[in-house]
Amino acid sequence: MKYYVIFIAGLIIGFLLSFFANNIFSDGEINNVILRDTIIKTIPSEPIILEKVKMKIVYRADTIIQTAPFTASIDTIIVKDTLNAVYKFPENLFSLSLRMPQDTIKTIYQVSVPVVKCVWYDKLLYFGAGALSGGLIITIIK
Repeated sequence: MKYYVIFIAGLIIGFLLSFFANNIFSDGEINNVILRDTIIKTIPSEPIILEKVKMKIVYRADTIIQTAPFTASIDTIIVKDTLNAVYKFPENLFSLSLRMPQDTIKTIYQVSVPVVKCVWYDKLLYFGAGALSGGLIITIIK
């Protein structure tokens, strides 16, 4: 029983000494680390589509010129937009499709986090305290 009291008193004195020594002689460095996070949000865009729109005919001359039926079409990519246009004669039907790429919004968050570097003997104190408390638990259980 006498050894338990001495062991517990030594353990308490060791914890108090390490706590006060750490507060008085603290030379741990505090560095700021900047953490960055990038969030990319895509917003889909709706295509503009006109299908088989009846065109209005305006005659500018008195004479009627007869032409064979035809279909005029264009299908191209301009920068990142896709354009498709079709005109059918003599039905006078016009179709248009314009598709645009998705819009992307990029947001960058920066957070400054302080990091305290431990002195070499702090880890030794943590190990010693863990070993002593483990030994105490083993002796109590037996």
